[in-house]
Amino acid sequence: MKAKEIRVRAAGIMRTPEGILLQRKQGDKVWALPGGRVEIGERTAEALVREFDEEFSLRITVGERVAVLENLFSHRGVEFHSIEFYYHVTPTVSLIEGITAQESDLETEFWTPKCGLEVRPVQCVELLRRGW
Repeated sequence: MKAKEIRVRAAGIMRTPEGILLQRKQGDKVWALPGGRVEIGERTAEALVREFDEEFSLRITVGERVAVLENLFSHRGVEFHSIEFYYHVTPTVSLIEGITAQESDLETEFWTPKCGLEVRPVQCVELLRRGW
């Protein structure tokens, strides 16, 4: 029997001059908007601030919530049922030096309408197009 997990995730749509920031763990095939799991007692916007700080050492301002999506998927042998909150976010400082992942197994990329990157969940592509 496969392991099963339900989770709540918060993710940010951050537009930069290069495009909209995406992330993935090394070895994964698909990209996602940056963010992560909401901890018990934590509000989704608070989780998003924490995740951007942990993953990029980047302080952000959380703006409008633009979507709540339900995502059913399998990853590395685990079945997930994820409720995901998506917000517009802006950095609190200039990104002149770019964005660097703080975790060694995390890769970053930038989405543009013509980039051809595979993004999950699929519903995010429409969010990205609207954010562009």
